[in-house]
Amino acid sequence: MSDVCKDQRTLDELKRYVVPEVKISRIADVTGLDCIGMPVFQAIRPLSKNYCVSQGKGLSSVQASISAIMESVEMFHAEEMAVSEKASIRSAQQVVTYDIRSLQLNDDITINDTIPLEWTSAVDLYSAREELIPKEICSMDLTVTDNAYYSPFRKTSNGLAAGLDRNSAMLHGLYEVLERHIVYTHLPVDVDLVSITGAVRDLIRRLKLMKIDVRVKYFANDYNLPCFKVQLLQEGMRVGFTGTGCDSSRNKALEKAFAEAVQSRLTLITGSRDDIRSEFYATEVPEIQPLPRAVKLVTMNHLSDSKYSNKFDELNDVLATLFTANLRPKFKDLSRNIGVYVVFILIPSLTFKGKH
Repeated sequence: MSDVCKDQRTLDELKRYVVPEVKISRIADVTGLDCIGMPVFQAIRPLSKNYCVSQGKGLSSVQASISAIMESVEMFHAEEMAVSEKASIRSAQQVVTYDIRSLQLNDDITINDTIPLEWTSAVDLYSAREELIPKEICSMDLTVTDNAYYSPFRKTSNGLAAGLDRNSAMLHGLYEVLERHIVYTHLPVDVDLVSITGAVRDLIRRLKLMKIDVRVKYFANDYNLPCFKVQLLQEGMRVGFTGTGCDSSRNKALEKAFAEAVQSRLTLITGSRDDIRSEFYATEVPEIQPLPRAVKLVTMNHLSDSKYSNKFDELNDVLATLFTANLRPKFKDLSRNIGVYVVFILIPSLTFKGKH
C-alpha cells in the first residue's frame, strides 16, 4: 500500500473513531488564507480545558488533517491527570532519582519545599521503575478554580506527544524535548540553501518568488541528531516567523522546521488560537530589518543523518544516546484506549526558552 493510501486510511479511521471521542466539532482547512500553499489545518474542540484550536501541518492536506487531529488529541488526554501522591518537594526529593530543582520552574515563584504538592506516576526509561513527577508540569487543565494552588513548576506541553503506536509517540516526545533544548543551548550555523533537495527545495523556490527571505540554521549537538531552525521574513511585515525541527533523519527534521514556520504565519493570519497576544498585531511596531547575510555556510550532505527500518530500533538508539549523556527520561502513558497512544516525556535538567 502506498504512503498516500496509508495516510488516507489513517485519516478515515481517526475521523470515525477518535474525533467523536475527543469531541472535535470541526476540521478546517486554512491553507488558502496564506499565499505559500503548504497545507495547514485546524481542529476545533469547543469544550477544551486548554486551547480550543489545535493546528496541524504537512506536505499534503491529508497529513495536515491528521496532524491537527493528533495535536487536539494530545491536549485532550493531558486535561485529566491522576494524582498518585501529595508530598512536599523536600519529602519527594528523598524518593525520586533526579534533582527536582532541575525541572522547568516558574520565574515569578519562589520555591517553598515544605508545601504539599500533587505528584503523578511515571516510568524512568533507564531503570524501568516507577517514578514520581510533578502533576502541574504536565497537566494541561488550564481552567481557573476558586482554590489558589501553589506550584513552582512551569506548566508545559513540551514533551506531550501522540502517535498511532507507542514507539512513534515516544520518539515524537523525545525529539520535541531535545529540539527545544538544543535550540536554546547550542549555537547554529547557516545552511547553504542550494544544497537542499526534495520537496523543501521546491518550497524554497516558491517562497523566493513571493519575496520571502528564507534562512535555515543547523545546530550541531551532543546527541548527533539533525536539528534545524527556519526563519521566514517577508518585506513589509512587522513580524518574522520561525520553526524548528529535530529527527534522526535530516530531511524529516528540515521538513518539520519549514512546516512549523509556515504554520506560525497562518496562526497569526487566522487569529483563532487562544494564546495569541494582541501586540503581534500592533501597527506602530516598526518593520523587521532584513536578515543578516550568512558568513559561513554548511551543506546538507555534510550533516548527520540516520535511517531506520523500524521505530523500535530508532527509539532504542535515541535512548542509548541519552543514557550515555547521563540523561534519564521519564515517561508517562496518558493513552485512553481510543486507538491513539499519547505520552508525556520529561527529561530532567534539559531546559528551553519560549512558550510551549
